Amino acid sequence: MAAAEQGSGGQYNRMDAANSIAAGLKEFAARPGTTVRVVAKTAPEWREYVHRVWNTVLDTQHLVETFRQAMPEHQPAAEVLSQQRAAVDALAHEEAEYAVVAEDGGNGPLTVVTLTVAGDRLVVVGGGTTFLPRVPEGATLPIGEQAGCAVRYALATLAVQQSQAVENRVPAGSWYGQQAGPSWSVDDVQFVAEMVVSLQPDGADPYPEVSAHLLGTDEYRRWATQLDSWVESGGGVEVYDHADEEQHEVVEQLLLSLDPSPARMVEHPIPQRPGVRTIVVTMNGEPQGAVTVGHDAAGDLHVLQLVPSADAGANRAAELMMYEAAIRAGGGVSFAPQSSASPGQELHAVSALDSAEHAGKLRGHLDRVNPAGGIRMWKLIKTLDDVSGRPAAAPAVDPAVLAARVQAFRVAGGDVLVFGRSDPAFAEWQGKAADRMAAAMGPDGTVPPDVDGLWRVFNPPAVESGGAAFGEPRVAIAVVDGVPVAAAAVNGIGSRLELGVLGAVSGADDGLVAAVVDGVYPMALKSREPLTMLRGDEEAARLASFGLEVTGVHPVDDQRLVQVQLSKDAQRAISVAVGETGWARASQLNFEARALGAFQEQKHGSVRRLDHGVAAERAAAEEAIRTVQDRPDMPQPDSPVPPVNGERFTVLAQCDESSAYISFDETPDGRIEVVDVAASSFDDAALSAARHAFCNQLAERGQDAALHSRITGGERDRNIWDKRQGQYYVTGVRNRLGAELAESLLPAPEPTATPEASQTTETAQITETAQTTEAGQGTEAGPAAEGGQTPGSGQGEVPRRRSGGPHHGRGPER
Repeated sequence: MAAAEQGSGGQYNRMDAANSIAAGLKEFAARPGTTVRVVAKTAPEWREYVHRVWNTVLDTQHLVETFRQAMPEHQPAAEVLSQQRAAVDALAHEEAEYAVVAEDGGNGPLTVVTLTVAGDRLVVVGGGTTFLPRVPEGATLPIGEQAGCAVRYALATLAVQQSQAVENRVPAGSWYGQQAGPSWSVDDVQFVAEMVVSLQPDGADPYPEVSAHLLGTDEYRRWATQLDSWVESGGGVEVYDHADEEQHEVVEQLLLSLDPSPARMVEHPIPQRPGVRTIVVTMNGEPQGAVTVGHDAAGDLHVLQLVPSADAGANRAAELMMYEAAIRAGGGVSFAPQSSASPGQELHAVSALDSAEHAGKLRGHLDRVNPAGGIRMWKLIKTLDDVSGRPAAAPAVDPAVLAARVQAFRVAGGDVLVFGRSDPAFAEWQGKAADRMAAAMGPDGTVPPDVDGLWRVFNPPAVESGGAAFGEPRVAIAVVDGVPVAAAAVNGIGSRLELGVLGAVSGADDGLVAAVVDGVYPMALKSREPLTMLRGDEEAARLASFGLEVTGVHPVDDQRLVQVQLSKDAQRAISVAVGETGWARASQLNFEARALGAFQEQKHGSVRRLDHGVAAERAAAEEAIRTVQDRPDMPQPDSPVPPVNGERFTVLAQCDESSAYISFDETPDGRIEVVDVAASSFDDAALSAARHAFCNQLAERGQDAALHSRITGGERDRNIWDKRQGQYYVTGVRNRLGAELAESLLPAPEPTATPEASQTTETAQITETAQTTEAGQGTEAGPAAEGGQTPGSGQGEVPRRRSGGPHHGRGPER
């Protein structure tokens, strides 16, 4: 089996390793009475294992001596005794801190590996086995190798719990077949652990007690155990709002009863203002401890008073609630000098990253200690969302009004793009903004304020806001006719998003709204980081016009600033209102553009516009249509495709993986009527390409498409039939992919036919029609009424010809 884990050239193959370990583990776990345990060197079981293994070695030595004397010519394999002695050495290793033991029954044979924790690594320092090299009936591996697989599974599982690599220092052949297990990187550990469990019956972990074991002196596990004890003892949380006079008075009395230093309340009274809250942890309804918080000018949660509890679990709960409140504020935690209940004790600020990490680890360990307790604690944490600390405020702007302005910008030819500042594509748009500024610059070098304001978004000051930045600064750009008209910068500060510089040229106010609403707001929704900032009154009023909420919450250390945020309710309402327009959001256009790029460059796709009036093109269309419709995943409408009404065309998109098509008639009365649409449900790339080409035709013709009644509701909803929406879609793709790639996704222009070629084609088609009619295969069909369902396939028919028309005398009529 070990050899199977070596790829070409002897390189380690983690997929083969996972498969071989999974197979051995499955056989081992299927044996009744097998166990896999993790034992600390300080545990009583360690000494028991030492005695068991040593006694096995003595018995084996006695057996070897007996054989030697009775049958000198038949000596037992020295390998067995060597592996048993290796197990003794492993348990006696001076660096060993833990042992992983896989055993067959309470007093049966076992395989043991000892290890130590060395920073970011689990180091295997010893290993051996007392299993004999025999293969039980019905198994494919000796039991010793099965046990070795179980031990390796345990090593990967332990390492995953602590995000550690595994380093192996054990000589080959000591405990795992002919070769010791290789060392694993953190990525290997993650892959092997997950893959091995997924390959077990029903994907169930056969020894879940291993994953519940944490190595080392783990403070988080100890804290989680304390927290669980508090939860199970009737722990509860109450959140009080100091902006409410009645709640403020209740909390003052409560804190006086809890605080061992009540003089603090007299010297440093709690402000009675919005945004100041007290979180009280209780046990069976009785207050145990509390933390009072506000906000500071850096955007962090500011602790005004911390009242500890005599119960360790209650303290852990108050601490967790404090960090969770900081996460919701998008910052870290700072402490007022008087916040500590112990005179002279200095509490150090905690960064936003550390706050989130601490809360996440404590919740995660609680889930492992007691999943039910973790669920109950999460419900208590949610009280921070239930109590906002202020009365609900009506939105400054109706979401429908914002959506209408975004839609007006789109209809006027606008599009919104979002880039990181290091993206090469951003540099191109930055150059276009520079060109615009240069064109607007007067003889004296002055630039109109609106153009200068737009330029400043593309070239902001080095520091736009206080606080520690995270992630890459981004810019949402509103574009019309390939030129930026408005832009909004957004920065990651602490663990929140903040709007930076905003700018728009004259007349592009709707473009700026679109940049914020369709560019910035979805970032917050996707990242789940709050969009919140502190601004002066004038700037706050301006931001309110974009649907942001001025909360009335002022930092405790700077009354000139006020909190402005995108509340969850406003975010949902605006998203719904924008979605009701039915037009693609900027983020959806990003997805479509990526799909189209992959269709062209990775899937070798192509798009053609096939004319059913040309025999060869009609045959190609029919063949492609049959290929798509023959797929088992392609449900077909009940009604057949109607006969040709005027001139029929098929936009066909094909790539390595799938095909999609849209068939339509250009009717005698000048309409575009769609009669058939189909695409594989397994791959939308081809449909995106067909849609893109069809939208381009609608935009060029300046026409909406009419839909035959056989077009299903699903196809009506997922495609675009409106000329303005089609133009928006095509423009969005072009802005994202560039003109060259976008043009290559469109059907090639129709060649100009020579009179000779036209006459030849016309004669051939007339001959074909006559032959088809004589054979009784023709179908006389007049123009179908709009939305009609005339019998006949239509796709295989030669279309009726119109006399005269724009193509008369220049080639085949269509």
